[in-house]
Amino acid sequence: MKRLFDALPDETPPTTGAEIGAALAPALAEIAAAGERQAQMLAQAIAQALQARPQMPATAAPAPITRWTFEVERDDAGNMVRVTAQAGTTTH
Repeated sequence: MKRLFDALPDETPPTTGAEIGAALAPALAEIAAAGERQAQMLAQAIAQALQARPQMPATAAPAPITRWTFEVERDDAGNMVRVTAQAGTTTH
């Protein structure tokens, strides 16, 4: 990339908006072109990575959910004295 103000007729830095815009135009065009090239390279790299990755098998159905049942024994005052848990049927 050449120096920003090399295209001006003399070494005097630009002072007006039009001069600054004219001096910046080639640099901005070069930056835009470089950004476009980078975007194309990135898109190509992503496409290649997606093609190269191992194919994952379809996921299996989720594991069934176990239904638990509880038996509670209470004393005469209503306090729990025993809780028995049992894993039973499965549901989807």
